[in-house]
Amino acid sequence: MLGKKNTAEEQNSHQVPGFLEGMMMDITNLKNEVIRKLGRDTNLEEAEAEREKKAKERDLVLLKDEGKCYALVVDIRETELELCSKILSDAGVIVTKSNGGPDCMEQVSKDKFDLIFITRDMPMMDGVQCCHNIRHSRSSKCRDAKVYLVLPHRASETDEEYLEEGFTGVIRRPVSKNAIYNAIIESVQKKMLPNNTELLTRIMAEAKLGAELSKSGINLQYGLDKCGGDFEVYREKAEKFCEEHEEVKSQLSGYLYAEDTLNYMNLAREQRDKARLIGATYLEDMFDDHVNMAKDDSLEVAEVTWTKLIREWEKVTAGFCGWLGLNGISLFDTEMLTVRTNGIHLSNADLHSMAMDVVDEIERGSYEEAYEMLERINTYDISDDARIRIIQADGALDRKEYATAMGIMMSI
Repeated sequence: MLGKKNTAEEQNSHQVPGFLEGMMMDITNLKNEVIRKLGRDTNLEEAEAEREKKAKERDLVLLKDEGKCYALVVDIRETELELCSKILSDAGVIVTKSNGGPDCMEQVSKDKFDLIFITRDMPMMDGVQCCHNIRHSRSSKCRDAKVYLVLPHRASETDEEYLEEGFTGVIRRPVSKNAIYNAIIESVQKKMLPNNTELLTRIMAEAKLGAELSKSGINLQYGLDKCGGDFEVYREKAEKFCEEHEEVKSQLSGYLYAEDTLNYMNLAREQRDKARLIGATYLEDMFDDHVNMAKDDSLEVAEVTWTKLIREWEKVTAGFCGWLGLNGISLFDTEMLTVRTNGIHLSNADLHSMAMDVVDEIERGSYEEAYEMLERINTYDISDDARIRIIQADGALDRKEYATAMGIMMSI
């Protein structure tokens, strides 16, 4: 018994140092992990500080000793009002806020402003009427002010229509710094501008490009911010987005009509993230909707809204292609959707019957006959949605993606 007891005690005496050694090892590992984490956090802080520094270098700040610039911002939306006002005030502009047309007229009757920003859609007095009143009212002290209209980014009217109404320029939402900066540069005395030709040139160039891209649903400033303000990185991402367009669209279409929910969701998610990085905010939202449709196992809903997604996707891609000078990207243009027809309207039942005939030809391996039938269907008066699917099926046949072509035709 004693011998056994001694043996057990001896064993326990050997276990204690091992236990302590384990604790010390855990502490050492924890310490190393903390050091590594601190190092990473330090790196992140340094990276963030560098981004902020670069962002500051891109900001416009007026020389206050050389004069003053007064701006009036008119908007019923508090968020938009605050955003626009902050950009202006950070640039050294003295800002007055107004919550609508009647209040705006009261302000311009009391004070003189160099710059006025007015949103279009307001109750009681909209932006256009407000501009007319500023220009022609006897009590207005701002008849010669620079007046900019702030429009929804999906507004169909051209800028020229509003310039004819008396506006100096048009800014489309979401409002960007460069658009506001450009308005300031065009309004103030030259002596108030910083002595930095490179900065001013860049702001004006990016403002012009941003205005053009906004017509295609692209927020240049948002995309640039996502790329750390690096214009070349942004350009590369936009170019890659265009170059991948045809292939990715074909893949996503294939997953949709094959009812491959998982792959459809994953690819839609990838495209959503890519759209975010290039500033295609509305397209990003649309892809996000399709991700959620796939999550809910509702690809039939995705199919119904597919044409709408394609149109926005095509619009964004076309906008980038125009800027980048890319001519080899396959897009659905207006001419493809408004082909000359034989004037005969094809009923849904007849269209479905002819579509199933195409499926039968593909199943038999009679691809030339399938091509001819697609061309024949395309000569009839059919909806844009159906015509897009015919074009997609034709493209799938060209790529020898026969299952995809059949899936598209079966969906008609």
